[in-house]
Amino acid sequence: MVSYLLFEFANGYALFDVEANDVIGHSTKEAQKAMSDFGQFSQRVKYLSGVQFETQEIAVENICAINEGKVHDVLKRFLNTNLPHDKCTLMISDKTLAADIQEQLKRPSLSCKTDANSAQIIRFVRAHFNTYLRTSLPEVDVDAGELGLAHAYSRHKVQFNANRADNMIIQAINTVDQLDKDINQFTMRTREWYSWHFPELATFTKEPAGYTALVLLIGDRTAFINRLEAEEAELTEQVAAIMPDEGVAEKIVNAARLSMGQEIAQQDLETVLTFAYRLAELIGYRRDLLTYLESRMNAVAPNLSALIGNVVGARLIAQAGSLTNLAKCPASTIQILGAEKALFRAIKSRGNTPKYGILYHSSFVGNIKANFKGRISRLLANKCSIASRVDCFSDDRTDAYGNALKGQVEERVKFLLTGKPPQKNVDVMHQIFLERRQAMQEEAAAKGEAVPAVEPKEEPVETPEERAARKAARKAKKAAKKAKKESARDKKEKKRDKKKEKKVKALADDE
Repeated sequence: MVSYLLFEFANGYALFDVEANDVIGHSTKEAQKAMSDFGQFSQRVKYLSGVQFETQEIAVENICAINEGKVHDVLKRFLNTNLPHDKCTLMISDKTLAADIQEQLKRPSLSCKTDANSAQIIRFVRAHFNTYLRTSLPEVDVDAGELGLAHAYSRHKVQFNANRADNMIIQAINTVDQLDKDINQFTMRTREWYSWHFPELATFTKEPAGYTALVLLIGDRTAFINRLEAEEAELTEQVAAIMPDEGVAEKIVNAARLSMGQEIAQQDLETVLTFAYRLAELIGYRRDLLTYLESRMNAVAPNLSALIGNVVGARLIAQAGSLTNLAKCPASTIQILGAEKALFRAIKSRGNTPKYGILYHSSFVGNIKANFKGRISRLLANKCSIASRVDCFSDDRTDAYGNALKGQVEERVKFLLTGKPPQKNVDVMHQIFLERRQAMQEEAAAKGEAVPAVEPKEEPVETPEERAARKAARKAKKAAKKAKKESARDKKEKKRDKKKEKKVKALADDE
């Protein structure tokens, strides 16, 4: 049988004729020595034909097709032209590409090989390929072709990267989490620093934004008290704007008058206020970043955002790595995302596995009773799986599915608390699908475009007689299975009894 070898390079494809030889492709020292020498190797693996890509765009299309294991039209024409119709073998490096070649060429006489022997020969062809080019294709500049194709392919992958929109969400939520840690630490430092001058202020608020704003407003407590004598009403209103709770502003003003804090030097006060000002800027930037995150989540994952919120949804995407990865995860994996350490620790110690991870921060899980948290987290993970798949694979940018799934979770919570049965998921999704289809048809009609109407499939309604027959058949099947097991058990017992009888009889004969 004649053997051929397909080799892909940056400028096109090359086809080699491989002689049937016991030495070529083996891992023995003799084979390695023969294959390392181009003179001996070229006698057994001869260059047969080649084709060059006409443009860089065609080269990128071919390399993308090879990466996906598909046959491009250029490769198909090249193989049809150069491969004989007699029985032959084609050596290829990729199994997926080999299967697609056999499917596209539709030649029963052609068999593709991707074994270790083929990989060994392809490896040495790659090692000697520059020498082949100098003798067979001297006009081809492989170095320039490789450099240009590498740049073009990189631009193509960046341009068509499915995760490029998710990356902004992942970076934003990671920055928000880091800012939360930094703001908490800096607020604690500001409290300890300013409490030397006004210790009572820390008892009125625990919020970093409120405390920082009060520090910047009051500043030097002595000067603040002097200003109160002239403009007490205005300063009280400013404090009330920061602390809207009733009566808290007056308590802060009275505490400033009666504070037991120490006097502070002007240089030290300026240092504290400068630090508080930087902290206030950081808090404002975090607020702006959350607004940006909300806009990106509404654009990329509107249903997931509507179901569990922007922050929790973004954390799920970041933990999974991308929206596509999250859509591929089963509900059981989404349920414990973020609790990997606890899961592995439980598996190692053979303890109870965690019931929730990042989903614990959702209001559905956090606000329900402890004995219902596991059920709600399991249901919420199921709905998150559906929402993420709709966001990832649907072209309809809407949050209708997310709102419907959120309503289902709320109905399930009411069912656990009151016993009122919720709607079925099939009915809810079918209703939303029809509503969205009608809305899309109306939008298309307003633009003058035609959208084909989709008639809903009518599912057969099961009559009471059919339901009773189905239940009876199920019971009969279970009874037959049970009888079969009992029969097998009886046979085993009879065999065991016969063996015992034989042993007793053998012992009696010996005696």
